[in-house]
Amino acid sequence: YRKAALKWHPDKNPDNKEYAEQRFKEIAEAYEVLSDSKK
Repeated sequence: YRKAALKWHPDKNPDNKEYAEQRFKEIAEAYEVLSDSKK
């Protein structure tokens, strides 16, 4: 998760900020689902 989050963080991708923001949100959501044992 950490590597992907750093790679796709919008601040690290100023040239393609919208796409990077979308990917970052997807990664964060996936991490939240996988780390929550109730889901």
